[in-house]
Formats: sequence, C-alpha cells, structure tokens
Amino acid sequence: MRTVVLGAGYAGLTAARELAWRLGPRHPHEILLVDRWPYHQLIIRLHEVAAASIPPEDAVVPIAHALRDRRVGFQRAVVTGLDADARRVRTDAGDIPFDLLVVALGSETRDFGIPGIREHSLPLKSLPDAMRIRRHLEAQVVRARHERDSDRRRARLTFVVGGGGFTGAELAGEVLDRVRDLVALHGLDESPRVVVLEATERLLPGLPADLAARAAATLAARGAEVRTRAPVARAGPGGLVLASGEVIAAETLLWTGGVRGAPAIAASGLPLGAGRRARVDAFLQWHGTAGIFAIGDASVVCDPRSGEPAAPSAQLALQEGVHAGANLHRLLSGRPMAPFTPAAVAEVVSLGRREAIALIGRVVIQGSEARVLKRLGYARYLRSVGAWPPPRVDPGELSRGFGVPA
Repeated sequence: MRTVVLGAGYAGLTAARELAWRLGPRHPHEILLVDRWPYHQLIIRLHEVAAASIPPEDAVVPIAHALRDRRVGFQRAVVTGLDADARRVRTDAGDIPFDLLVVALGSETRDFGIPGIREHSLPLKSLPDAMRIRRHLEAQVVRARHERDSDRRRARLTFVVGGGGFTGAELAGEVLDRVRDLVALHGLDESPRVVVLEATERLLPGLPADLAARAAATLAARGAEVRTRAPVARAGPGGLVLASGEVIAAETLLWTGGVRGAPAIAASGLPLGAGRRARVDAFLQWHGTAGIFAIGDASVVCDPRSGEPAAPSAQLALQEGVHAGANLHRLLSGRPMAPFTPAAVAEVVSLGRREAIALIGRVVIQGSEARVLKRLGYARYLRSVGAWPPPRVDPGELSRGFGVPA
C-alpha cells in the first residue's frame, strides 16, 4: 500500500508527517511526498524576504530535514496531471501509482481575467517570486535616482499592491519600510508612494470588520494609501487603470489579488469549486472519490457551522493537514473517518517591521506585542516540523535549488 502526498507546503507536509507519526516507526505502509522544490517554503514569511527584512534562507526548511524523524520518502518532480481511475499521478519524472492520495498542490495567483495583470505585475507565491520582488524594488529606486523626467521618476517611486487580503496587507507594510530605506540610502529627496488597492469594501475579509478597519488605519497612519472599492480594470507597463477610470502611474504592481487551483487540479476531471479548486466532502475527500483527499489552497472547505467557504490561510492548511493524516490512518485501520470542522485560532497580521495586529479570542493586541506573537508563531511552527533551532541553509545551495540568482 502506498499513500502519495502531492505538495510539501503547510498542508501536504503536515499530512505526511501526521500519517507517519500515527502509523509508527515499523509500519509497512509507504508514504511518498512529491514536490517540485527540495525545500519546504514558509509562505507566511515571503513578504519579509521580498522586502529584505530577512534573508531567503530564513524562509525555507530543507525537506530532508523536515522528514528526518518520519518514515516518509521524497521525490522531486513537477506534477502535470492526475488519473483518478487509474490511480496514477503524472509528473515530469514519470508516472507515480498510488493507493491513497493527498492533493496539496497549493494555488497560483488569480488574475480574474484583468487585461495586463499577468504580463505587468509581480506575484508573491514562492521564494523565487519574493527574490524577484526584492531585486525589483531596489532597481526601481536606483533608476529613479538617475531619472531626469519628474513624472517618470514619480512613477518609479510609486509601488502598488493589488489585493488587500493577508498577503497584500503584510506585503504593503514591509514594502513601505523597504522603499523608505532605499530612498534614504540613495539620497533621493522624494518620498515613495505605496498604494494598496482592494476591490471589495474592506481589507482583510477573513478578519472581523473592526479588526480589519484597525489594520487599514495602521497602514494609512504609516503612510500607505489604502483604497477600497477600487478594482483594477487593466494594467500596462507604466501604470494601471481602475474601474472608475482613474489612472495610477506606477512602474511597480505587486499582485496578491486572489488564488486559483493549480493547472493539474483544473485538468483532473474531478469536481471543482470556486477558483477551480477541488470541491471536498466533510472528510476532506475530493467530492465523489474514495481515498483521494484535497487540502490547503488546493481545495474549497466550507465551515459546517456557517456554510460559508473558509478563507484560505496557513492556519487552516495546518488544521487540514493534521485532519487528513488522521483520516488516512482511520482508513488504513478500517475505522470510520471523522468530519472536519475548522477551529478558531489566534490571527496575527504583520503591518511592517515593527507593527502588527492580533486577535486572540476577543482580545486585540497591537504594535510590538503583536510582533512578538508573530515571531513566537514562527518558532512554534518550526518546532512542530522538527526544525527548531532552524537548520543552516547555504545561500548558494538554496539559489541552485530554486534556480534563482543568489
């Protein structure tokens, strides 16, 4: 018997480790984890890499290190398709047969069909994306320093973040700190402009409205322009046009406007929900299948208490990973599976290097205390995957592993 887990993100890595822990060290069942990268990426820290707040090696854990205390095999491969009837996964390294399957392929950035977004924006979904943004921010400030045309210089110093969810809000706070440092470093007189655009009525739709309003007010007080009900109509090489007709001249558009399922999920022929993400049942099985689970950003999970789709987040992915691992163990043990219900957790949103806002139950914490909670959350997660203290990662090896410049 073989269980294959596709994707070594928060959900996939957790599911593989949970199942291996429940089976024990002498189990004959094979568990194989498949991912295109040899590193587990700490997606919730990518905004810090993008803004040079932390080095890239602080946002990854070598998969070999994360699996060292578990009987889980690893294969580096790119998943290209899925044949549920034949129980085979297609990859660029050949087909992989399975008896049980966990699809945790994450998601890709959704452009909503807006003209120019794919060609003229920078997404933030992986470490290579973060490194690309990091180099781009510095290059724009350097170019502005040598630009004689005042309008063009202003456009180079305007940084737009499209999307006001968790990633967008956290990225905006870090970018604000980073570009101010770069402007001071290069001796420019102008102040940089950071604009956050959200198409809906408020930022951070996964948080209570009052907390989201506080986060927006914090970003605004720090100097960001926070614009809600401001959908983008189209983007170009020198700026973007809002649905209202307003033109924003900017040579940087960082796009965090939404997620959709990976191409292999869309082409699976299995039932899909919003954003071509897998539709799952109460047990996290892909709807209408047996023994095929879909978790993390790859799936749409509804909270049974409200009937509403749960907002995708690292916290939710971890809960799903634990539950999928437990349900896989129940299947292998001949026991009935348990339904999944998302648990309420503390939410912490960083809004720059020194600012954050947290909700713990009904208590709101803001400022440096919330930043401490955020750091404690990182440490707690690393401990949970056997990566505390963090393993040393060689920057050169990291660069080669991801195929990006150091």
